[in-house]
Amino acid sequence: MTKIGEALARALGADRVAEDGESLQAHRVDYWFLAHLREHQGRGGGGPACVVKPRSTAEVATTVRLAQQHGVAIVP
Repeated sequence: MTKIGEALARALGADRVAEDGESLQAHRVDYWFLAHLREHQGRGGGGPACVVKPRSTAEVATTVRLAQQHGVAIVP
């Protein structure tokens, strides 16, 4: 796991954090047309370090706090 993934798994539970290839690939781009076009052209950005599925606003706040502490950007 990545450092941010480990921190999130400790804080939220391992069932809330995914770092498997399938999850990361599924969340690599959003549904914006230009994101898909850039990906197709090989100009896509880096993929996510992990995918977080919080179940409460407190878990969202924890996720944001940990991301800030680790210097990791969040894409909703």
